[in-house]
Amino acid sequence: MSTLDRLIKQMEQQEGLPPIPAGKKGEYNLPIEEEISVRLYTNQAGGISMVSEIDASQTAKKGEFFTHLLGADLFFQGTSDAVIGLDKTGKNIVISRHFADNITYNQFLDVFEDFVNTVTLWKDETKNFV
Repeated sequence: MSTLDRLIKQMEQQEGLPPIPAGKKGEYNLPIEEEISVRLYTNQAGGISMVSEIDASQTAKKGEFFTHLLGADLFFQGTSDAVIGLDKTGKNIVISRHFADNITYNQFLDVFEDFVNTVTLWKDETKNFV
């Protein structure tokens, strides 16, 4: 059982969640709310990665928004140690966070909560540039 498998099982037990099945290649997809889900997987370096995508296609002031996004990513403002970028189409914001697998459950839960808060913040930010 991988560290990620152990953390997910512990999350199910501690938080009273229904079983979260692993997808292909041992990835987990956790739906948070209607427009937010977090994909967790063991990365090639053996650590754990969290990734989420936000639809930014409705953002009308793209130049202003992307400048705001770049500044936040460059100066670590509103990122909680996550990295922010765009997908290949330029329509979705991709937020990712990577960390070593020698993490305790409480540390994992803190990182996960910070990550979800970061994703929520940037989902809400897209609405300021419509």
